[in-house]
Amino acid sequence: FPSHDIEERKHNLPCGVIIKNGKFRARVKVNSKHVVVGDYATEYEAGLAYIQAKLKYHPHADVSRLIAELAKWASRNK
Repeated sequence: FPSHDIEERKHNLPCGVIIKNGKFRARVKVNSKHVVVGDYATEYEAGLAYIQAKLKYHPHADVSRLIAELAKWASRNK
């Protein structure tokens, strides 16, 4: 996994999601800096927001892997 995924992986969170002040924060890298997408009540909501932001800031990104990972994550964490 890339180094930016370490925090998400150690907490078993979807890609692009961290825990901040008891909420699940979605953030995406833009020009080598993290842009906060927002804080959400659930990991799944934050994961969806991350994917949407990924498409917004990186319109040519292939997010199929992220969608598959989020679906797999959701099925493991029901």
